[in-house]
Amino acid sequence: MVATGRDEAAPLLGRDPELSFLRSLLDEVAVHGQALVLRGEPGVGKSRLLSDTARTARERGMSVLTATGVQSEARLPFAGLHQLLRPVRGRAAELPAVQRAALDAAFGLTPEAAPEHYRIAMAALDLVSEVASDAPLLLVAEDTQWLDPPTSDVLAFVARRIESDPIILLAATRGGYPSALGDAGVPEHTISGLDDGAAEALLDAVAPQLSPGARNRVLRESAGNPLALIELPQLVRQHEDEGWTSGPLPLTERLERAFAARVSELPEGARLVLLVAALDDGDAIGEILRAASIIAGKDLDLDVAAPAAEAGIIDVDLQTLRFRHPLIRSAVAQSATAGDLRRVHQALADVLADQPDRRAWHRAALLSGEHEEAALELEQAATRAQQRGAVAVAVPALKRAADLSEGAARRRRLLRAARLGVELGRRDVVVPLLHEAGQMDLDELERARVTWIEETAVTRPLGDAGRFKYLIAAAERAGAAGDHDLHVDLLWLVASRAWWVDPGPEARQLLIKGARRLGDADAEDPRVFAIHAYADPAGHAQGVLARLRREAAKERLDTDAARFFGPAALVVGAFDLGSDFLRAAVDGLRNEGRLGHLPRLLSLYSGMAARRGDWEAAITAGEEAKRLAEEFAEPQWAAAADTAISMVAAMRGDQQRAELLAAQAEAVAEPAGANITMAFAQFGKVLAALATGRHTDAYEIRRATVRSR
Repeated sequence: MVATGRDEAAPLLGRDPELSFLRSLLDEVAVHGQALVLRGEPGVGKSRLLSDTARTARERGMSVLTATGVQSEARLPFAGLHQLLRPVRGRAAELPAVQRAALDAAFGLTPEAAPEHYRIAMAALDLVSEVASDAPLLLVAEDTQWLDPPTSDVLAFVARRIESDPIILLAATRGGYPSALGDAGVPEHTISGLDDGAAEALLDAVAPQLSPGARNRVLRESAGNPLALIELPQLVRQHEDEGWTSGPLPLTERLERAFAARVSELPEGARLVLLVAALDDGDAIGEILRAASIIAGKDLDLDVAAPAAEAGIIDVDLQTLRFRHPLIRSAVAQSATAGDLRRVHQALADVLADQPDRRAWHRAALLSGEHEEAALELEQAATRAQQRGAVAVAVPALKRAADLSEGAARRRRLLRAARLGVELGRRDVVVPLLHEAGQMDLDELERARVTWIEETAVTRPLGDAGRFKYLIAAAERAGAAGDHDLHVDLLWLVASRAWWVDPGPEARQLLIKGARRLGDADAEDPRVFAIHAYADPAGHAQGVLARLRREAAKERLDTDAARFFGPAALVVGAFDLGSDFLRAAVDGLRNEGRLGHLPRLLSLYSGMAARRGDWEAAITAGEEAKRLAEEFAEPQWAAAADTAISMVAAMRGDQQRAELLAAQAEAVAEPAGANITMAFAQFGKVLAALATGRHTDAYEIRRATVRSR
């Protein structure tokens, strides 16, 4: 594949070892000639490496001749050799007459039949040797898997005989194809995908504005393939508007051509097995073969997959079949006809009759429009996934269930998917789901649910007292309508945000009264307990501490309970108890993939650890909180983490870092009106002044803060 302008414009990252190796061949060309085959998957960067090496060769005064294999010309004898030697064909006049005649015949320039390949190969070798007598020569052959066989034979002949000439021959071929040069003993070097760091750097360079979710998906699907890292962002941006997408990612035409080309050359049975494997969410070879057998109308065994394995498309053993690259799966699925896709999904649904969750997906793939039975199956699958902690699986199931629904069922499923998207920290998923739901006729309860999701997805102070009162009233209406969970969730939202900005005595009293209507402060529901603690910390301090001690004594801490007990401990200053609860909550949420809660809980834990003198824990948690907060576009929690890290820096005597981080936190918190973050930022400044003996400065910093409030 020839590098395009867009590829050339992208930075060449993570390839220093390969470039250094190729340039070392150029360094030695005056001493001896060499040949090398670069092998790798499509899009991995072979062409870019050869292009860079050719440019370096020209800069050094070397001559460069190139040829690229073309699939449509693979049956034209010597088409590739003609492409390679055409720029220097005039030099053939310097060859003996018999060799000139051999090349002319091979290129169809005379009516005589082409002589035996040996004579043509000798003529080609003598011609490139003649050209190299003027200046060292670089021969570059790309996509050699599509060169015509006679040209491949000539290149192999030349490669074995250039050691005494100042000639370098570099050839690139795709993995899974035979290589005449490799068979001739020419050394091969495999080009692998970029490592994680280089892949991230390339993606950030070509698509810096991707959302965190889209960025993660591109990195996952590309598996380090540079072409995919360049091409996929445009597709992911398009599909972000559709909400969560599951299954293989659609490819650009260029990517599809690159990854599906080898598949199209396989026998029919192998292609069928690959299509079944591409649409199956498992990798059990027995399951794949049973479904393929249903479609083929006959029993298929493992041998049918052998050609695909030999071509380097899959790895297969007695138990599993796996694609070598994720984009091959996508290319196989995308290149199939609608009829073939339906047949495969139906066959998989039949094979998976005893696995209702997986069967539901394949049944749903056969349908469009309203199908409540299939939608209910998917919703039930989502519920079971959520119960086992697989929230990331539940969200697309609910989205697909909503696609097959109408009316109230559709709205309910969209909002439930959005709520779980918040759990995952996926605003890029939540926003399209809410937008879709917002186009429908929502009732008052659904509008309240949308409000909760919107406010939870974006952490910010609630604003003036009027906003607090509105949300408290919305919570009361939800409770009156029978939705106790929404009632509690909305009131917890108000109580936790009141920690950031005091809404004033009137709104505070409304919050306290609302908390009482949920039950007493020692309610079994950890959310209700936390609401009481936040609504009136001074009034409930004794009871909160007693409850926290009882809960801490339990042998096992429930994840969801711990994520409310930890913050409740913060507001009454029980940092020792709070640290244990928050640590348990963080571990549980991380294991369940519910990363959306982590920036908040980690920043709280970091602050507690800093105040307890556990500096290493504070730094570790704070830095992780910042990374996640930045990834999830939650600047308020990044600022909160900065205040904790600032405190540790101050206590360690690093005045410059302490004041820098405090200033960063203030820059985020002040415009948003996040008073608690502003107050915490002062700790770092004051402690930095005290640690360096600037007691007057410490006093003035604190006095200015109090005066400004």
